[in-house]
Amino acid sequence: KSLPLFEKIHDNIGLALVNENIGSIYEDKLAFDKAFNYFQKALDYIVLTDDVDRKINILNNLGDAKRKDGKYEEALIYTLQAKEMAIETSNKHQLESAYKDLSKNYALTNNYEKAYLNLGISDSIRDEILWRQNVQQVNALQALYGAKSKQAKIDLLVKENQVKSAHESLLILVIVVLLVLAVILYFYFKKRKENAIKLQHYKQKALQADLEK
Repeated sequence: KSLPLFEKIHDNIGLALVNENIGSIYEDKLAFDKAFNYFQKALDYIVLTDDVDRKINILNNLGDAKRKDGKYEEALIYTLQAKEMAIETSNKHQLESAYKDLSKNYALTNNYEKAYLNLGISDSIRDEILWRQNVQQVNALQALYGAKSKQAKIDLLVKENQVKSAHESLLILVIVVLLVLAVILYFYFKKRKENAIKLQHYKQKALQADLEK
């Protein structure tokens, strides 16, 4: 269903990918001739693009289809092309796959020495890929740890600032309360003193009245 859609929009990469996927399905169904035909269609489309990595993958698939169909000499041609292109583009994943396919091809033609040598190269490339992946993962984890550590320090500083701000707010509140209490006490004692003076004044007037009588 996707083929006519890619044809309609003239998407060569999409057409190559779909034909390659259909070829893989036929390869799984052991219909190697049909698989090869679809892989060839995929190659015809991909050469019209700049997607070299996809081209190498398709060449590997063409070699697989021929090898599984028992056509080892033809398979060898495609796999060697894939290997050379992978070397030129420094594509480690495709290079590992090419050497592994070469090892299988040589083993099936009873050339066990070449099969062993190619398998060894494939294993060493795979180990290199795994080592690089591990290094990248370690670096990523270190970067993540560093970022989280920095974020934790920032969060701690924010919390400390919040606590400091809360302490300052509390101190201001206490000072305001004390000032209000001081004002209240001041007016209370002032009023009390005025009342005492008034009372004393009234007492003096009453005493003066008594003396006059």
